[in-house]
Amino acid sequence: MSSTLEQLNFDALYTLLKGDPGTWKSSSAITYPTPQYWFSFDRKMQALALPAKKHGVDLSKISYDDFSTWTMHRDGNKPSALSILESLRTNCPYRTIIIDSVTTAADAMLRQILDAKIGTQRNSGAAAGKFIGGIDVSEIEDFNGEAAGINELLALSKDVCERRKVNFILIAHVVRTEQKDLTGKTSIARSLVTAAKKPAAKIPAVCHETYQFSLKGGQGVIVNQEAVGLQVHTVNNSEDYARTVLPLDKILELGPDINFYKTYIEPAIEKMKQK
Repeated sequence: MSSTLEQLNFDALYTLLKGDPGTWKSSSAITYPTPQYWFSFDRKMQALALPAKKHGVDLSKISYDDFSTWTMHRDGNKPSALSILESLRTNCPYRTIIIDSVTTAADAMLRQILDAKIGTQRNSGAAAGKFIGGIDVSEIEDFNGEAAGINELLALSKDVCERRKVNFILIAHVVRTEQKDLTGKTSIARSLVTAAKKPAAKIPAVCHETYQFSLKGGQGVIVNQEAVGLQVHTVNNSEDYARTVLPLDKILELGPDINFYKTYIEPAIEKMKQK
């Protein structure tokens, strides 16, 4: 039987938080409902202890694992990121799941591909891999492997979000690039940082929410050792893609005392539930 729009669940959103480093993407994600599980590819969970304490988050309800590969774990006694993600489809004790970040998850996939090629040969008998200055570097087919890994990550995580009715958050870094339209006019835009360009371009397309974290006017201010002048765009601007299915303002202000979820997301969800 088909679903209707009145059955939509806004308590389980698939969200992309993107922006430059240090713009409080992870610090905002920590304010989402607990218990949480973090796929820590950035391996910097220490940075979340302070914002979690400031917002009254119970640290015992924040679980995580550090990863440097995708389908295996360098510690053979621990499950891989892929196997954990697959298991969450059938058994998910968490309210929010975060991948921090898609950028370093893609790096982990490439690193695993390079590791697997060491000592192997092509059908021609030539050694697999390409070396520059003694360093094993990626080749075209390696990026195909990364693209397949990102596609798998997106499919599985979206499945977890929909099946288990939990929030799923992807955190990603961005880079400024020049783009030309059909008339040859050049414009500046920010795109997600991954080696495989096509999967990166379609990540925002599968998200309910895509938020761009940035500094006001490209500049931040430090007051009492706290960064202020940060903001979140929820709709497109001249450089950044963003969108929302919630009744949110176009720009959300960030500050050290602002709980991102309770201040903005939770009230917007409650509005969507009203008939």
